[in-house]
Amino acid sequence: MPYPRHHRLTALAATLLLSACGGVPVTTAEVACPAPPVPVAAVVSPAPARQRPVVAAKPTAAPATAKAAVKPAAGTKPTAAPTAKPAAVPDAEAMAAGMQEAAAAMTAYDAVVTAVDYRYDGTATSSTTTQIRYQAPGSYRMDVQTSTMPMAAGSKTLLTIGSPNVKVKAGGILGIATLTIPLTDDRVASLNHWTPDHLYAHTVVERAMASEGTWSVAGTASVAGTAVTMLKFTTPANRLDPMIAYELFGIDAENHVRLWAAYGGAATKTANGLLYQFTVEKLAVNPSLAATLFAF
Repeated sequence: MPYPRHHRLTALAATLLLSACGGVPVTTAEVACPAPPVPVAAVVSPAPARQRPVVAAKPTAAPATAKAAVKPAAGTKPTAAPTAKPAAVPDAEAMAAGMQEAAAAMTAYDAVVTAVDYRYDGTATSSTTTQIRYQAPGSYRMDVQTSTMPMAAGSKTLLTIGSPNVKVKAGGILGIATLTIPLTDDRVASLNHWTPDHLYAHTVVERAMASEGTWSVAGTASVAGTAVTMLKFTTPANRLDPMIAYELFGIDAENHVRLWAAYGGAATKTANGLLYQFTVEKLAVNPSLAATLFAF
């Protein structure tokens, strides 16, 4: 996913190289925060209007010609009225386990992902759309397509899980040079200082499933025309950042993650409390990828 933030670089080439990780904090063209799924409000039926009591009428004798009630034939039982079966309650923990299994089975993918990043105090925002290719066990390549920093388009980033550095190239003629930057450097971290290796589908799922917390079903949504079920994960001490109050995972019918979002608590000053969100616009699972994609 893209990772916005840079400062302290004095050369334009370095600035463009760092744009591969999502650009820099944007204050002049902030992206509107997508609203979190809104639970359906309970439908309350209006109270019935008050009516005057009705005086009971005297019983009228049944006419002599009235037919006697027909008794059921001997040996037959009256048929009971059918009762509706209660709706099945979704098992959120089972769905989360299915999400983990789907992530483990995905040894490669080619996706187009849009990520939005919000500084917790509401002072900066960035948005980037990136083609991300993954090859097991932990190699990622990100090619930026669009960004709130226009000069970031065309930049490329290589990341290997377990490596302390990332490699970046700027777009255009400045892409001849390659810059190696530590993951811990603020210039490649998110606006809230989250390092990029923590912001991929595999790593967010792995971290959540290894954490103590509560899973629940938060509703349904649509991501790029794909129906997803929203799973909410709440933990008292989030491993990525204690500032995170809860996370949302949008999974499709095959349990693949199509959306991930992290929301802050009361101290967060962004709209709806949203801190970071990525949505998967396109996804090809387990394609054949050339090894040359993950080296430059």
